[in-house]
This record gives sequence, C-alpha cells and structure tokens, in this order.
Amino acid sequence: SNINAETMLEMVALCPSFVFGPPPPLPSSLKNDKIRIRENNSSSYSLTLVNQWLRGNSQVQSRLCADVRDVALAHVAAGTMDLTTVATTDDGDFDPMERRYILSTEKRLSSELVSDALKRAVTRVQGQIGIEGRVLGDASIDMGKITCDTKFDGGAIKIGEREVEATERLEQDLGVVCRSVEETFQDMAEALLMGESF
Repeated sequence: SNINAETMLEMVALCPSFVFGPPPPLPSSLKNDKIRIRENNSSSYSLTLVNQWLRGNSQVQSRLCADVRDVALAHVAAGTMDLTTVATTDDGDFDPMERRYILSTEKRLSSELVSDALKRAVTRVQGQIGIEGRVLGDASIDMGKITCDTKFDGGAIKIGEREVEATERLEQDLGVVCRSVEETFQDMAEALLMGESF
C-alpha cells in the first residue's frame, strides 16, 4: 500500500549516493585542544576512507558521490518546496516517484583525478604557515604515498560515463546544482588536514 496516499502525508524522498565532503567544524571550545582526526577516530566511513587515502593506507578509489553540502541544501529545498507542483502526473494523478530525487553527480571521476584533488589539498595546507612559523595543518602527509586504484574501470558502466540522471531535476525542482567531485574531495581533505573537524 502507498503510505503517502493513505495518510495524505506530504513527503519528498532524497536518495544520495556515497556522501563525501568537509565535516562540520569543531566547536571553538575544542579547537584549543588540537584535536585531529586520525584513522579509526571517526564513526564516519567517508572521513575514515579519505584519511586512509591521504595517509597511503589504501588506494584512492573512483566513487559516484554527493557532496554533503549539496545534500544539506537539497534537504532545505525539499522541506520548503510546494509539493503540489511536482506531485502529480500530466493527467493530475498523484505520482510519488515525482517526489523522489537522486542526489549525486552523474558520472564517476577517475581515481587519478580524485588523487590529484587530494594532493592539491595537501599542497595548499602544507603551504599555510602560522604566526609561529609552523605549518598550520598536518605536515606529516607524504604525497608519494597517495596511490590510485587504476584496475577498477567502473564495471558495466565505465568510469566517466553517465550512471544516473539527476542534474536536471535537482536544479529544476530544488534549485540544487551539485558541485564538482574535485571540489568536494579537495575541500574535504583540506578540512581533515587542518584538524577543523571531529
């Protein structure tokens, strides 16, 4: 049975792919404790995974993903949208599929390009010098240890080919444009390296 039709609840389903992106900032009361994320110190699989990639503990992989900031924007947009404009078919019948959105980039980025974004983040963070003349972020990262899984080609849908259709509906109905995978991974790595998160 259709719960929406039976209860008349207004609902939008948001279906993100693998969610990556910068974690929330540390509260200012904790920043003085110099808390840093390290492997296995986070309950977030995406944070742990990117930390492993940065430290050379596992190979960088190609992922179909959504940026956590875009997922948040989509939730706000879905919570404030006029559902009557997207909830019916052409003949006016209720259509729950019109309220279901895939939140994702449409193509996987190669592991090499993800690796390049991580290396840009390391270079940028290691180039930031504080008042005391020390690197502000994690200076221990050796970019030579960041390696790529070049064997995985994407399977049935090759890396770089369109895997999902999401862009047009996200922008048209929710006003959300997913940021690039490169931006997502670079921003995430910079936040992790700067210790700006849990």
